Amino acid sequence: MFMVLAENGLGVCHVKAVRDAEMTWRWIADRIGKYVQRKAARMAGGKITYRHTNINSKDWRALSSFYQEVFSCVPTGPERDLKGEWIDQVTGVEGVHIQGQHLTLPGYGEGGPTFEIFTYNIPGNKHTAPINGYGFAHVAFEVDDVPAVFERLLKAGGSSCGSMLRHYYPSLDQTLHIVYARDPEGNVVEIMKWLDGDAGDKV
Repeated sequence: MFMVLAENGLGVCHVKAVRDAEMTWRWIADRIGKYVQRKAARMAGGKITYRHTNINSKDWRALSSFYQEVFSCVPTGPERDLKGEWIDQVTGVEGVHIQGQHLTLPGYGEGGPTFEIFTYNIPGNKHTAPINGYGFAHVAFEVDDVPAVFERLLKAGGSSCGSMLRHYYPSLDQTLHIVYARDPEGNVVEIMKWLDGDAGDKV
């Protein structure tokens, strides 16, 4: 029988008896892991959860409809209508008026990450960033049928950004089926699917 001395969440030492050596080390590793997680959480300011990605648009209703139609996103929560001194201070834009809504992303339910599609009454630029520009460049959706979703995107007002192809990754023994496209306002969207084995470099 092995005797293990450990510290609980309150900092109080206690003795835990474990019969098997494998169980002992498993228990020790679990305790150390939980301790490291608690310490990291305290250092980082507590629990951190990714919530949303914002897309600023010329017409939030039209762009919202596009993502609902093509990628099965679903509106969630009330429509946003933000104005007043507080939003001026938050954004640093005087006289700003923001309207829009959040969309749940496919593969997630209520409470998961969302697209936040907004329209500002005072736009800061006229053009979207190029695919190879600095900063946030594109979003990606993994789908069952890449050509079918790409065709749906084109019919809904999107456009092609490059060629659709398959590329084999020997290190993964998987093939990436991929195409880069643009939504109606020019934002880059990756449509992709991983296939097992070498599925070839041609579509």
